[in-house]
Formats: sequence, C-alpha cells, structure tokens
Amino acid sequence: MKYRNLFIIGILLSLLVTTACSPAAESSPVEEKKEKPTVEKQKVEEKILTPATDARGMMEEGPGKWAGKEDSDWQKELDRLPSGLSEEEAYARLLMLFAEDYRQALKKLEQFNPYLEPLLSSKPETALKQKLHIEILLDASGSMDGRVGGGQKMQLAKNTIRNFASTLPDNVSIALRVYGHLGSSDEKDKELSCHSTELIYPLSEYRPEQFKESLDRVKSTGFTPLAVGIRESEKDLPPAEKGVQNIVYVVSDGEETCGGDPVAEAGKLHLGKSKALVHVIGFDIDDQGQESLKRIAKAGGGT
Repeated sequence: MKYRNLFIIGILLSLLVTTACSPAAESSPVEEKKEKPTVEKQKVEEKILTPATDARGMMEEGPGKWAGKEDSDWQKELDRLPSGLSEEEAYARLLMLFAEDYRQALKKLEQFNPYLEPLLSSKPETALKQKLHIEILLDASGSMDGRVGGGQKMQLAKNTIRNFASTLPDNVSIALRVYGHLGSSDEKDKELSCHSTELIYPLSEYRPEQFKESLDRVKSTGFTPLAVGIRESEKDLPPAEKGVQNIVYVVSDGEETCGGDPVAEAGKLHLGKSKALVHVIGFDIDDQGQESLKRIAKAGGGT
C-alpha cells in the first residue's frame, strides 16, 4: 500500500507537470469539435469530482475500479486521463480507480464498543457469557457545562452514555451515579458540592425511558468530588462472585477538586467486596488531568 500511494502521488505530479508545460496553442482541432457533455454525463462528472472531506465519507467512497487488484491493465486507465486536470480533479479521478475497499472495516468500526473492549480483548471467548454489572459514574461539575468542538460536554456525555446503554446485551445490568451535581462552583457552595453524589438509576436492566429521564435530570454545576463518587459506588454493586464481573466507568473532564484521593478510593473499590474494575473515560483534559485519570484507572485494575 505504501508503494502504491507513492506511485499515485508520482502520477499526480506528472499530470500537473504535463499540464503546466503544454502550450494552449497546441490543442488539436479534433479536441475543439468534441461534443458538449450531456446533462447525465455532467452529473456523473460532478459526482466523480467531489471527493469526500470527512473520515466516514473517505471510507465510503471506495472501492475504486482497481482496488486490491494486481492486474497491469490499470496503466491504460491512467493513460486515458485527460490533460489539464487540476490537483483536485486528478485526485478525484485517481480515487475512482484506486480507492481501497473499507466497507468491512467500517462495519466493524460501527459495531465496536469502546466501553466493553477492555473486557472483550482480555477474554474474547468468555467475556459476554458472564454476567456483567456496570455502573456509570458521571461527572456533573461546572466544567462539564463547557463546550468542545461537537457541542456542550455534558450533552455529549449524556448522548454517549445513552447510546452505550442501549447496546448492552441481556446479561448486563446497569446503574448510573452522578457526583458534583449539587450547589454551584462558587466557593460558598463548595462544602455542599464536595459531598454530593447520588445514585439516580439503581442497578437493573436497561429501560430506555427511565434511563433517559434519569440522565435528563443531571445538570453540570458544582465541584469535582471524584473520590466521594468512587467510594459511594461500592454500595451500588453486589459482592463479587464466580461468573459475575462488576465494572465502574468513570466519565470525567478533569481532576479531583475537593481534596479527596480518587486513586486510593479506586484501589479500595477494586480490592473490596465488589472486586470492581475501574475504567476511566476522560475527554477535553490537559496533560496533568490525563495523568491523574490514568493513575485512577491503574489503581482500579482498569484502563
């Protein structure tokens, strides 16, 4: 693939050089007498000359005519490419010939579940056969009211959590706990906020309407009592037993801001009666915040 890409780039450059060096006066009379393209042909040309600009579109625009083939006849296709093409036009036409077939890869990507992947990758033959109890621990601190490229962080987190819950197999129970959801991020409310955590969806099967109602209640408002949330989640999960796995997913955009020790609490949770794995999903965090969340996951036996 590496050499094919280099070859295509070379062809593209040669086309541009040929175009730049060909005097306009040398156009043949035959070329001037070519019929104007029909409306249908123009539509085809427009489609060909509009390459995708987003990742999903790029995966869907193949396969090209010669994708995955070793036949040498593709050289004739290159010889038939018209002169005078712009870089974008040449690229689009090369895509029609050589774009790879990513349909199967796209299908696998759509089915990929990043939340269950740590468990699946460690025990692919047995992971979904055991009973799973999953608790989502959602950061409701004021910083979650901020925005990233795709929108408000809290709303993005809610959408992702709901989508995840809807994909769970029948042998999975789910719980939802929030922390930092009371008071405000003002210093006068710190005491209240730093002790706030609540189980808003008790461990049970996924019920779409009830789960959505629980999530909709959450507002991003206070400080980040991450340690308190992790410690209290121990109460929500059953004791460890053979054939059952407890998992806690911490969803957060930052570090502890209430003076607690979330690393120690994650370790206690993992080694305690529930033997829960603590995985951390962090987003829009700086380098220091990333290192802090990684330490929590490591102490909790997770990723």
